[in-house]
Amino acid sequence: MIRTAQPSAIRLVALAAGVAFLGAVLALTGCSAGQITQTSSQVAGVNGASARIGSIVVRNAQIEFAGAPGEGSAYPPGSDAPLRMAIINEGNAADRLVSASSPVATSVLILGDTSLPSKHALAVGNLRDSASVALPDTNQVQLIMFNLRQGVKPGLAYEVVLVFEKAGALRLQLPVGNPADESGGSGALRSPR
Repeated sequence: MIRTAQPSAIRLVALAAGVAFLGAVLALTGCSAGQITQTSSQVAGVNGASARIGSIVVRNAQIEFAGAPGEGSAYPPGSDAPLRMAIINEGNAADRLVSASSPVATSVLILGDTSLPSKHALAVGNLRDSASVALPDTNQVQLIMFNLRQGVKPGLAYEVVLVFEKAGALRLQLPVGNPADESGGSGALRSPR
């Protein structure tokens, strides 16, 4: 008598489990195809521009917000707009901010000592302390876009060029700060008042 081999019950169960597992993997993989990811709408905790040139790092560079939230506030032509940022010298050699300019303004005024010794920073404008930006030894200075040639509005970015004695010129696109930053919202830099 010739007997034909039949799969055992264990083999059938294992095969069925394997097919079910592969089917579940394929089904779950298809669930995310073409969907908007959760991280696609997340933005940085700090709203300003950041850049580096040599050992000089600029963090959270922005035009300070003016006006009340929701008013669509802008700096009108002819007005002045203060800047806010942290400029940090991470190098071993001293440097100095020698000038700043913007095509949006007649000039950019620099008020204060702009020297940047090794491992020091310049706190430009109304910086606030934050866990996200740790500043080493810091000097306070003011940068003001003087006599704006055009209106400056939230939601747009405006060019500002910072020129350092040794590091050279750094071109930035600065946004207008968020009203939330002005009231100490998420991502704001704070300093003692």
